[in-house]
Amino acid sequence: MGATPSPSNIMLGGSGNDVMVAGSGTNEMHAGSGTDTFVVINSAINQVGGGNQVMLDAFKQGTDHLDLVGYAGSTDALLANASHDNGGTQMQIADGVRLNVAGVNLTANDIWRQG
Repeated sequence: MGATPSPSNIMLGGSGNDVMVAGSGTNEMHAGSGTDTFVVINSAINQVGGGNQVMLDAFKQGTDHLDLVGYAGSTDALLANASHDNGGTQMQIADGVRLNVAGVNLTANDIWRQG
């Protein structure tokens, strides 16, 4: 994925159930101890433009979820094109968003899809 740029948006989850929505630029999202949802919205809907980067840290499999809104294609196809390096998941989503989930190899159970 190349060099990691400085984040434009830094979000920190707390002890409750948090919902964090990626904005334009580079987004750094840190899960808290609750059940957290990380939302990435297709640029055709949110009009922030492609080329954004989303970095997720402390994602808890079986508890937290990645919610992809407005993206076509199947979750299986998205995961088939992902790379799994250093125990994490890196993928490029259709509108140019680069997603990096540290320390977790995402599965279909971790991802929600909304048309």
